[in-house]
Amino acid sequence: MMFRYFGIISVIALLVGCGVYEMPHLRTAQQGNMIEEDQVKQLRVGMSKAQVEDIMGSPLRIATFKPERWEYVYTKKIRRAPDDYERLIVTFRNQRVSHLQQSTTKPKRSGLD
Repeated sequence: MMFRYFGIISVIALLVGCGVYEMPHLRTAQQGNMIEEDQVKQLRVGMSKAQVEDIMGSPLRIATFKPERWEYVYTKKIRRAPDDYERLIVTFRNQRVSHLQQSTTKPKRSGLD
């Protein structure tokens, strides 16, 4: 009887250890600024820093040696799948937007992710 309980507990421990069940460390993790398409569409060359900040919020990064470059970065990791990655770089000249650059990486996922 004792061996039977030991066997059941061993199988449960093995299944939990192999990741059959959803583990907290495998949940979706989101970091950075959400970059919404409707927000990006509102941005225009010639806008002030205050106007950009009103629309997008505070930038995630302002380059130390290039304070005229603001970066908005958003990453989303779903379990063990590759990261979704969105980045918007706003470059200023004379305190006004001079250039906008957006890049997005959304890897294909299988239905098992």
